[in-house]
Amino acid sequence: MKGVGNRAAERVPGQDARTYLMTSILNPSAYLVEGFQDGLMPANLAKKLTGEELDGVIEYLLTLE
Repeated sequence: MKGVGNRAAERVPGQDARTYLMTSILNPSAYLVEGFQDGLMPANLAKKLTGEELDGVIEYLLTLE
């Protein structure tokens, strides 16, 4: 997870890290990184989190350097 915020900012041209991470949590199959299979993250995770919790997870991920 180290540096996930920096990597997220570089994955999709024109998309910031916050948007990339949000999309990845809401739709885990949206961006599959080479070497990783689909289905590693629960597809319903976002439904189990409140908006505030989801924002908190993203904020935390952005702090990992």
